[in-house]
Amino acid sequence: MGKDEQGINPKIRKYASERLEKDDKRFKQNVVSRGVFSKSIYGRIKVPVMIVLGDRDGIMTEHGLEMHRLIRGSQFCVLPNTSHEVFTKRPNLINTIAMDFFSK
Repeated sequence: MGKDEQGINPKIRKYASERLEKDDKRFKQNVVSRGVFSKSIYGRIKVPVMIVLGDRDGIMTEHGLEMHRLIRGSQFCVLPNTSHEVFTKRPNLINTIAMDFFSK
């Protein structure tokens, strides 16, 4: 099978993009609009966390900041010119940030 310029099989990219779109809609319906997670759950997180949002994300920056404030020691990152689909639209950017985060 052929691969695109980033070495990804086009069928896998298409599936991932469609899945992300479905998951994004479901996330917005269930988590953001209904407030599924109580604020107390964030304080129980004991692993390193980086909240990553795009400046063109459907998730409000304020929501990300609230999670950041509630998770002790978390990092907060807003990516420029980026939507919630950063993994499919700008994989090199998110990979660089993730690798830096995981290397610490």
